[in-house]
Amino acid sequence: LPPIDNFNPASDSSKILLLSGLALGSPRSTLRHSLLVDYLAGHLPSSSSSSLPPPSRISRVIIAGGCISACAPPSPQCSGGSNSKKGPNASSLLQLDIFLSELLASGIPVTLLPGRTDPTNVNLPHQPLHPCLLPHSTTYKHMLTLSTNPFEAVLDDKLTLGITAGAAGGGTTTLDALRRGLKYSHVCPDAPSSVSCFPFLDTDPFVIPRRPHVYFAGGCDAFEEDLVEGTRIVCVPRFEERGEGVVLDLGTLDCEVLRIDDGVGDGMVDDDGN
Repeated sequence: LPPIDNFNPASDSSKILLLSGLALGSPRSTLRHSLLVDYLAGHLPSSSSSSLPPPSRISRVIIAGGCISACAPPSPQCSGGSNSKKGPNASSLLQLDIFLSELLASGIPVTLLPGRTDPTNVNLPHQPLHPCLLPHSTTYKHMLTLSTNPFEAVLDDKLTLGITAGAAGGGTTTLDALRRGLKYSHVCPDAPSSVSCFPFLDTDPFVIPRRPHVYFAGGCDAFEEDLVEGTRIVCVPRFEERGEGVVLDLGTLDCEVLRIDDGVGDGMVDDDGN
């Protein structure tokens, strides 16, 4: 890839919040999600010991796959039996719609990428969720972006590229898979041999034509990050399991963990546990 475009780090730039694996509709999708909405809306008191930015500095939330639970009771598909299979139901989609509406009503733009467990096509590239599935949140037409997976956009003059962990292909870790993608200038080097993708005849939409400033993957087991020749690589953990998201500074490309704890305490700590 050609060298990354030079930029001057700015300490007063905006930040984005990267989330993944919300799994709304699962039995565990309760208090943590409510606390997350309250934090982003500015309804929780700030802690002087925390290095996290005030919510007013977060200019956008990007949800990278795993928006709803793979199988949320009491759907008939979850009742077992020879004909049962995992899949989303109306209850989980309604919870996602309400969650997005609360974020958007707080004035925070949201970008939504579909993942394997979300109601989209099986083969890559995953198409955006249909607006009819989110009747309330899609009324915020200029604030909600229903994106494809992979995702590409220019945010605050920074080229940002994103994908879900499963689509990034195999490797020792997801971080290694992202490094490999940059090395080969390809979002999904394993397609179509081990990752299903739509057959394209004349062009390959997964080719990376220029080096991005930010390259992230959602649905990871844990938070990891690296800086490879000017590109910030970020592995976004599943929120349902760890209660974590990643706050990325678009001015410096530094990132830190936002952890929502539904136990005793203020519920917000940084990467050092403060």
